[in-house]
Amino acid sequence: MDIVKDRAWGYLVGFYMGDGNIYIDKKRYDYRLRLFMGTKETAIRDKLINILREYGLNPSFFKQGSEIVISVRSKYLVFKLLNTVNELYSGLIEGYSHSFLLGVLEGLIDSDGNIERRRNGYFCVAISNTDVRIIKIGRKICENIGFKHSVYKDSRRYRLFIFNKLDMLSFSVKVLEEFKRRGAVAATQSPASLAARRPGYFS
Repeated sequence: MDIVKDRAWGYLVGFYMGDGNIYIDKKRYDYRLRLFMGTKETAIRDKLINILREYGLNPSFFKQGSEIVISVRSKYLVFKLLNTVNELYSGLIEGYSHSFLLGVLEGLIDSDGNIERRRNGYFCVAISNTDVRIIKIGRKICENIGFKHSVYKDSRRYRLFIFNKLDMLSFSVKVLEEFKRRGAVAATQSPASLAARRPGYFS
């Protein structure tokens, strides 16, 4: 798998972890991946559809209430996704490339993340999820690649904040759009105070 596809595969894995599910009906030989996003997130929709098509698949999408749902059938894809996610849940990230791991973070950002704008024009990325395993994976990737980060728990969810090197995450639609909004090509993130840690869940 070349670097581009490696990054794209990580993105698909991360997005599935954040906002996807898998449906299996063995009797009907129906192995289906479904990905969910807001109706205004058409750039993310198009990115995911293009990735799936690069793998020779034929995804479809439809509107369901306030969401867009991408659906694609593939037994191979379903089991490759499940095996990869199970490895990540078990903490086995060392065997994966930095390109793949960046893609996982970027997929999590576009599914369960948002841009948080701070004072003096700086911004950071926050990934939120009720599943602590996903946040632990994100944190381990940050440690592996060298992102300044913090993890907190509030009454409803766990949150992972990423403070620096955000130009490395520009495969994310949300991060890239923020740079475009600012007219920036690369990140010049932020003073040490931006990443000052409060007592966190994993402190």
